[in-house]
Amino acid sequence: MMAAAAARGGGGGGSGSGSSAGASRGFYFNTVLSLARSLAVQRPASLEKVQKLLCMCPVDFHGIFQLDERRRDAVIALGIFLIESDLQHKDSVVPYLLRLLKGLPKVYWVEESTARKGRGTLPVAESFSFCLVTLLSDVAYRDPSLRDEILEALLQVLHVLLGMCQALEIQEKEYLCKYAVPCLIGISRAFGRYSNTEESLLSRLFPRVPPHSLHVPEELEGVRRRSFNDFRSILPSNLLAVCQEGTLKRKASSVSSISQVSPERGVPPPSSPGGSTFHYFE
Repeated sequence: MMAAAAARGGGGGGSGSGSSAGASRGFYFNTVLSLARSLAVQRPASLEKVQKLLCMCPVDFHGIFQLDERRRDAVIALGIFLIESDLQHKDSVVPYLLRLLKGLPKVYWVEESTARKGRGTLPVAESFSFCLVTLLSDVAYRDPSLRDEILEALLQVLHVLLGMCQALEIQEKEYLCKYAVPCLIGISRAFGRYSNTEESLLSRLFPRVPPHSLHVPEELEGVRRRSFNDFRSILPSNLLAVCQEGTLKRKASSVSSISQVSPERGVPPPSSPGGSTFHYFE
């Protein structure tokens, strides 16, 4: 899901439309993204709820982060909250994001199955590093006091990744090809990018999905009406005729018995000359 966004954001300072991104998102991603955006509009946002969002993100265990799909989604949602809330609780969120950035060279990546990824998608490491650095670049652009710290961390990570690529003899080849090099490419693509509009690049990569219209199309409405009117009886035709005949006889008998009720025992007619104190709704 982040691969499509990262691919769209590669050229220039903008990004493409979010229609295809919305279709490719999973339920969990939409849920945490909605949580982040609902927190972002609160002034001030509850620190306790932001910490719950932080708890969904990967944890540093002896200097190594484990990044599966849900934790990657939670990081993106945390970034959306930070940017769209005008950097609320930045003292808690930005240091965590910088630790995660510095831990990229040693991340334990957990990928989804090949069938779910689809063909033509970017490597997971490239997509995530691109989104993370895009987020930090947005923060650096909006808060000059954090700019030097973010740029220093980015240069440090680039230096470490370049060193890994140059020391081929001591690196695990599979990790280097699948994660280290794509991570380096993702950071390089996002480095120094910023939006020249009020909308951040991260928000343009993951735009709001417009709610689906609740209007029922006319052709579907016609099908729904026909489904209640056009039906076939499950009874055989001869048995159905007998049932209908019996129903008509019972109705005729009921009408006859009502007409023979004594006036003294019957109810007064609705047009009683004595008038009525009741008012009826038309």
